Amino acid sequence: MNSEIFINEEAENYFERNKAHSHSYFIDYLLEIFPKIRLKNFDVAEFGIGNGQNLMYLKHFVNKVHGFEGSNSAVELFKKQYSGHPHIKDFFAEQVNLAKPFNAPSVYDLIIYGFFPYYVDDDEMKIVKQNTLKMLKDESYIFIYDFLVRNNRVKTDSRNDKLKVYKRNLLYWLDYFHEFDMIDYRLFDSYKGQENLTSNSIMKIDPLLPADDDAWLFAALFKKK
Repeated sequence: MNSEIFINEEAENYFERNKAHSHSYFIDYLLEIFPKIRLKNFDVAEFGIGNGQNLMYLKHFVNKVHGFEGSNSAVELFKKQYSGHPHIKDFFAEQVNLAKPFNAPSVYDLIIYGFFPYYVDDDEMKIVKQNTLKMLKDESYIFIYDFLVRNNRVKTDSRNDKLKVYKRNLLYWLDYFHEFDMIDYRLFDSYKGQENLTSNSIMKIDPLLPADDDAWLFAALFKKK
């Protein structure tokens, strides 16, 4: 299984490469498009928490934040960050393989797919979907951000020749979340990083988006029907 190779051989390396980053600009985008009055009572889970900064930031706006992650170091760092929080009962983290069945301690109003699907093959994504559906409340949401291409691609990871990397197109995601309505979508330039979001352009189309789809990232919000 591709996810097992990632967890056993690369998850800790991936965490070390990215642990110094602040929260993702995709989370800023989520907060811009989602009414904060709705978020304040939300229980939120993130699949693939990285350094935990997304959840620590979101806790300012939501009720509860739970994280599920393949890297044990990432989970331990997140636990350390919230260990002294006055509302510690509103936090939870667990090391899991997202592509294997697991049980969560709660059900959620919003589940965030972080950067993990490109290390999960199509068959494993079906199990991720099963995990997702059983963890969602009625009238719930999924927010996903990932690489995007015109045509689905599979290639060997540049750091581990036993590991595959999966890039998928929008049609894949619309079919994958067919039980949901896509209510927001945005395409980003992966080379711009935080520059993708500014206070006066967050809701505008980027007219300078590269023609090369290797530079494409997307974010989408889905609502359960």
